[in-house]
Amino acid sequence: MRAFLPALLAAALAAVGCTDNGVGRKCINPSDAGIQGTAVASPALECPTRLCLLQGEIGGAITRSTCTAECQTDEDCQNAVSGSAKEQLCNGGFVCAVSAVAGSFKCKKFCVCKEDLRCGFNSDLDGGVITPSSCPNPSPTPSCQ
Repeated sequence: MRAFLPALLAAALAAVGCTDNGVGRKCINPSDAGIQGTAVASPALECPTRLCLLQGEIGGAITRSTCTAECQTDEDCQNAVSGSAKEQLCNGGFVCAVSAVAGSFKCKKFCVCKEDLRCGFNSDLDGGVITPSSCPNPSPTPSCQ
């Protein structure tokens, strides 16, 4: 019985602690279609938050698709899964940033891989997060040259 109590206590503490929102896990594009720029797909059943962030390139090829979550600060994204670019995972960590300026998720902040920020859209020249010009309370648009 004594061995059982510490295990029960550890399980209870784990249940009270942080929950895994799945940010950074790989996910799939539910529509299986190409995208222009960045999009948030929902529902993404493999993600605890049901949100999949699709990072696309010109031509519609998806370069990275990861589970994401809405956020207010970078701290909301700190427990994200990371990995190598070869695995199509984020290696540089996640920040809280606007990822889309159209559709259902227009101007909402999500956990975004730092490597996927785009200068002049949601980041400045130094890689800091900015609010896009088409959103309320935009940041000054930096020169990215």
